Amino acid sequence: MVAISCIIPCFNDAKNLPNAVESCLMQGDEVEAIIVDDCSTDTSFQVAQEIAAAFAGRARAFRNVKNSGPAFTRNHGVLYARGPLLCFLDSDDQYFAGFAQQCLSMLALKPELAAVKTLIEVVNPDGSKPLEANDPRLAAASFSYPCNMMLRKEAFLALGGFSVDARFRGPLGGEDDAFSYALNRLFHCHHIPQAFVRHNNRPGSHLEKFLACTRVDNGKIVFTHHDPSFKEQEITAATQNYFLQAQRNLSSLMRCSKLQMPEQDGRTPAQQQTKTAKRNTAASLAAEGVPRISFITTCKGRLHHLQQTLPLLAALKNVEVIVVDYACPQGTAAWVEEHYPHVRVIRITDDPGFHVGRARNAGANAATSPWLCFIDADVAIKDGLIQWAAENLRPDTHYRPQPYDAELYGSFFCPRAAFLETDGYDEAIRGWGGEDDDFYLRLKLAGYREDCYPASLLEPIRHGDEERTAFYEVKNKDISQRVFQLYSIMKYDLMALSEAPLPLGKRMALMKQARDTVARMNQARGLENTELLLNLGERMDATRYKAWEIQRKLVYRYTLRTSLPRE
Repeated sequence: MVAISCIIPCFNDAKNLPNAVESCLMQGDEVEAIIVDDCSTDTSFQVAQEIAAAFAGRARAFRNVKNSGPAFTRNHGVLYARGPLLCFLDSDDQYFAGFAQQCLSMLALKPELAAVKTLIEVVNPDGSKPLEANDPRLAAASFSYPCNMMLRKEAFLALGGFSVDARFRGPLGGEDDAFSYALNRLFHCHHIPQAFVRHNNRPGSHLEKFLACTRVDNGKIVFTHHDPSFKEQEITAATQNYFLQAQRNLSSLMRCSKLQMPEQDGRTPAQQQTKTAKRNTAASLAAEGVPRISFITTCKGRLHHLQQTLPLLAALKNVEVIVVDYACPQGTAAWVEEHYPHVRVIRITDDPGFHVGRARNAGANAATSPWLCFIDADVAIKDGLIQWAAENLRPDTHYRPQPYDAELYGSFFCPRAAFLETDGYDEAIRGWGGEDDDFYLRLKLAGYREDCYPASLLEPIRHGDEERTAFYEVKNKDISQRVFQLYSIMKYDLMALSEAPLPLGKRMALMKQARDTVARMNQARGLENTELLLNLGERMDATRYKAWEIQRKLVYRYTLRTSLPRE
């Protein structure tokens, strides 16, 4: 099972990316690499996809829709993280052997720690070292860089991720310093005085600019001048704003059940202990006999529905509520933060359409509870739902509402462990319908039983299909269903033949073939057969006679039925 998710942002660094990923995966089988390409203009994304194919199950590749900078790219990667621990490694850096083990050991020894950092080794392109081991600027760099850090995902989420404030996208950056400053002020962190990461310094880097305007005097860093491009007042203001927002997150969300904040000025140890106890939501849930649940709802163009249903969720005790604002044009995130500051908000801003599978995955990956409940913005809960959950949920089972109601189809309970084991929703499925059926099937294939809960505990807001398909490219639900059915058949056929899950890149290619085939079928209007061929390649290991070639293909043929099958 994945314990550590290493996020590797990449921009125009195809040459160094394989070494970074290799140093990550060599840390152990419990480590996964999540590569996020920031719209490189070289072959970086192609290299990332090749790495993901070569290390299927241990490495995955994603890409931003537009160039957005390192902070956004790291945050994007965390959306797909399956491990409870996070690391961030730049594409031109490498871990030394033992990095993960050292950090894991310290986090296991001291559960109150939110993060562990090590020293770094900085190397120039010619192999020389710009900083000696006793240079205080090396310690300053080790403090601010994210590449030498392992931290608990719940601490990262509580802080709100790396700041994407535009003021940090200047010549000297600053989002890393802001994150490290807030992390060390608001949580317990530990520093290992040994280098476990190599940082490859580049000409014109942030570090070189820092070194050019500083010197060391009696063991202290002294600025000789300031880079005119470095707007110090703006960076300081952005850092302070980030810290204050992170502070508000912690106090309003009552997060981080396993983490403790250091004592703050003006607060006695007894007061600090009381505050920590209030934040320990896991303990309070156990005391009240209620399973800890994360309710996840998504919104795009449905704020008028959410305004009716969210108040009911937000009023629940001892649960986590997460709203995913999928670039909602109605300002869902701002409304939620203004009216329900204790509700978690996840923003996805890089997609003009709507992708419900990706939105739900983002919410689930941000959740910290052992149980997930996916519930649409147009579904209201009723009294008794939490009580039913407290008395009935079992960790080997997922639950769907019964009796059947099409408008409650995607509202179900799922163990978070099951979600992580099955990789959540299939993000190759885009458009109306299908993602729920696919996920339910994979849960059953993974050995999780299916049971039901009373549909009477939910109340859907009835409305027309126009709102459901408003942000989908294909507005016709029947066409969307045919695309999904063809894709699903091909996907599970290939999985049966390979006896392994298919990587996302392969699934997305299958989905495109399904869409193209259904489009051709619609053009033919049933007057001719429509075929789709899947080339399986040659099984060289099974070909006894090398002079002969055996081609393997799957043929899918769409034809119009002359009569309907009997029920």
